[in-house]
Amino acid sequence: MAKAYTVEKFDYHMAEVEKIDKRIKDYLMNVGYERWSIAYSTVNRTLTMTSNIVESINAALKAARELPVLPLLDYIRKLIGPWNVKNLKNAVESFTDLGKKYDTMLMDNLELSH
Repeated sequence: MAKAYTVEKFDYHMAEVEKIDKRIKDYLMNVGYERWSIAYSTVNRTLTMTSNIVESINAALKAARELPVLPLLDYIRKLIGPWNVKNLKNAVESFTDLGKKYDTMLMDNLELSH
């Protein structure tokens, strides 16, 4: 429920919880939906609202828009490189078992990426 972006989706999940135990719904209502739910939030809880990854990257490249092509490409490389290092570090430190099929796919893609 906390991650539901629409009121309709939130209400659907709340109805499912209410089927299990009505006291939970009452408790959460008393706390205030706006305090923990994205759908009922009264403030923007993120610094950048985007609809897709392209908009996010476009916002990150705002400072470099006027650069010539080669400095722009270097700027992009320096911007995205640390993201990839961070994501790789997080992935390597993850011990979630995805199953043999997906673990094999990930290892194959890791080898190809090097």
